[in-house]
Amino acid sequence: MLTREEAIANAHTAIDECSENYRTRLEHHLGELRQALQNRDKASLTRVANDLKGEAGTMGWPLVSQAAGWMRQLLDAEPETVDILSNSLFVQSLERMVADDMTGESAEGVELVKQLYALAIRRGIKPA
Repeated sequence: MLTREEAIANAHTAIDECSENYRTRLEHHLGELRQALQNRDKASLTRVANDLKGEAGTMGWPLVSQAAGWMRQLLDAEPETVDILSNSLFVQSLERMVADDMTGESAEGVELVKQLYALAIRRGIKPA
């Protein structure tokens, strides 16, 4: 039987291993977002944005999580059609965050998040 400390250490090791491999999953999600945007598939955009919001922060990508959450809010506020321009900007920003390994609070990452925040405000969303 594992001690509490051993169980916690094992859990941290598992999370660290998942975090190291998460970039591949992020790239897969970005591909899904691009395809859904091209198809104007709001349900898929919403699902993937929601997945990113929930997963990315846990796996060490807090800026991706935040931006995906705001994208989800934007999608929720839209009527049946997809705002291609706004959502394209979110997808491009997420791609840049991943390409540039913006896992922390870099000055460039913070500036990008500020621009997404301003876009959300212009679109009538109060980012949470």
